[in-house]
Amino acid sequence: MKKILKLTLILFLVSAVVAGVLGGVYIITKDPIDANNAKVTKEAYAAVMPDGVEIDPLKAVDSGEVKTVNGASITIVKYTLAEDGVTYVVEAETTGSQGKILTAIGVDSATGTCTGIAIVSSSETSGLGAEASKPYFKDQLQGTDASSCFITKEGGTVEAISGATITSKAVTRSVNAAIEFVANLG
Repeated sequence: MKKILKLTLILFLVSAVVAGVLGGVYIITKDPIDANNAKVTKEAYAAVMPDGVEIDPLKAVDSGEVKTVNGASITIVKYTLAEDGVTYVVEAETTGSQGKILTAIGVDSATGTCTGIAIVSSSETSGLGAEASKPYFKDQLQGTDASSCFITKEGGTVEAISGATITSKAVTRSVNAAIEFVANLG
């Protein structure tokens, strides 16, 4: 009986020490991680804006609205209006082949077109779905509207990434959801 109590106490102490160390690591790394995430978001917002147009990611409004495009659910996470009064940046989250894809999408509210797209975070396969962040794919989305921002197999103008059709569809659907969301803002 004493042996079981001794082992239980040792296990408890080891667990308490490990939990304390993990808590300390979290406290130490939280601010640098938050700062890096803010930097990545600011760079993504700047990348989707037309030249010379400024935007402040800190002014973004939380949304949580869910849009359905071709049967896929896309969550509009945040949105904000740029200083030009015309261009919005919409953060949209959807599911790709390997997990969630968070995109920042610029939308010109006057023309209903995409001004640019940046992948904020993704867990897609390197060399396949991760190619969605490359210029040869995302540059195709610039200037598209709700009627043309689909992969060619779905009647659109966007060439899917070879071997990553699910990711290509997910990203184009996010763009369509962002365009629809901005159109409904009035």
